[in-house]
Amino acid sequence: MGERCFLDEIADVSLKTQTDLLRVLQEREIVRVGGTQSIHVDFRVIAATNRNLTDMVKEGRFRSDLFYRAERVHDAPARRCASGTATFHCWRRLSSTSTATR
Repeated sequence: MGERCFLDEIADVSLKTQTDLLRVLQEREIVRVGGTQSIHVDFRVIAATNRNLTDMVKEGRFRSDLFYRAERVHDAPARRCASGTATFHCWRRLSSTSTATR
């Protein structure tokens, strides 16, 4: 199984970064900063927020294609924080077909 990447407060991510994240999820590749070669990746993204992403999609503040790619995992955590409940989303595991050198 691949690694996991936890993104706290996914609702605060800019639309540009949401676009980049969606591209990585779809293409299963990244390019390092300053790099020129694509690297195949194998990881799972877990994201959390205490905001209502459905409303943010309707308002155009969160990408609908990124939202609908998510599989809702948990809506009411056992521990509540002072700001309310968190929503967790988990994007599917990205399979790597090859590994690039660092």
